[in-house]
Amino acid sequence: MSRLLRVLICAALIALGALSPTYAADSIGNVGKWSVFEERSGTMKTCWTATANDRRILLNGSLLYVAVTKHSGRQPELSVYADRRLPRSGGLTITIGQSKFRLRSTGQYAWLDQRTDKLAINALKRVEAAGGNANFTVSIPKVGVFDFSAKGFAAALDMTLKRCR
Repeated sequence: MSRLLRVLICAALIALGALSPTYAADSIGNVGKWSVFEERSGTMKTCWTATANDRRILLNGSLLYVAVTKHSGRQPELSVYADRRLPRSGGLTITIGQSKFRLRSTGQYAWLDQRTDKLAINALKRVEAAGGNANFTVSIPKVGVFDFSAKGFAAALDMTLKRCR
């Protein structure tokens, strides 16, 4: 594994909050623009796929990722993460194909309403399946609109869901 790839993986793990003194996340693999990770804490297991290969740098120098997280026994959740505080305004959105979803910010994380996670995840699969650019956007008020690629999302999500049932 090249040194640059190891540095990027380490940065992604740190940025996603995956490393702590008692736990370490394992990088499972990369599919297209998406990376898959797994973390164990006792009997609990958390898996996620993230745009770690397709992160965006915000105007303030922070990194922006989109992730789908699956905790054992729970439904997958879509979120946006920045390594600095996201604005708390109501205009934070993710647009996937023709669907626009509002995100609620809780500091560094922005989450969808629990009822819309499945809709957004299915929209990402449809955007990827449609081919072409297979892009989706995250809009942050007073900061900008950021494009991400959905290429590899379905396979990365499948890998994530198989690891954390």
